[in-house]
Amino acid sequence: DTMVVSNYTNILLDENYFPEPYSFKPERFLVNGRVSLPDHYFPFGLAKHRCMGDALAKCNIFVFTTTMLQRFSLVPVPGEGLPSLDHMDGATPSAAPFKALVIPRI
Repeated sequence: DTMVVSNYTNILLDENYFPEPYSFKPERFLVNGRVSLPDHYFPFGLAKHRCMGDALAKCNIFVFTTTMLQRFSLVPVPGEGLPSLDHMDGATPSAAPFKALVIPRI
């Protein structure tokens, strides 16, 4: 038995499917003001190999991110510029280490 693992990162960053993939453009997922995910968007895998925690992960990410952004401003460290878009490979790719200032909102 051989396990075949797709390189989802390269698919999700393919400019043929997602022009300017490194740009934050949430509007690319909107059609007539409604969320519309393209057929080639599958960050949690496909079919029987789909992540069982898909729905839970999306809910947790939403709650965590909105709570953090409500309570804190995240800004680059002065003089260090913006973080690199490079990532660390692994079972779950993650951002390369970077520094940021986390400032409480009043």
